[in-house]
Amino acid sequence: MRTPAEHRTAALRLAAPTPVVDLALHDALGLVLAESVAAASDLPAWDNSAMDGYAVRAEDVRGATTERPVVLDVLADLAAGSDERPTVLPGTAARIMTGAPVPAGAELVVPVEDTDGGTARVSIHRGAEVGRHVRRAGEVG
Repeated sequence: MRTPAEHRTAALRLAAPTPVVDLALHDALGLVLAESVAAASDLPAWDNSAMDGYAVRAEDVRGATTERPVVLDVLADLAAGSDERPTVLPGTAARIMTGAPVPAGAELVVPVEDTDGGTARVSIHRGAEVGRHVRRAGEVG
């Protein structure tokens, strides 16, 4: 039978740091990094939509409610991977899918659930704050 001091010594021996090794990524499954890793470029590379919805200016949807919706002209339909680069101007919105680049002028994405789903014109039933449902370029977490 071990004494408490012997158990402590044995446990600390098991908890000692292991040596640092270089491995191919596929061989590192289940291991712990020896140091932090930083990406060589931003990921995502551009601001993109975190929701299917409408990219809008915050000022245009401020105060929108179900009883008093804001109606905006839809100027574009942006799918993920789209290379179209419209500019959202006052009174307009861009229909946008998850992962699509947020167009210039847009400050937030209103989820499709907070709209009537319009394609030429859209009724927005809820406003939101700047940055809502937008993943920023290089954003962590």
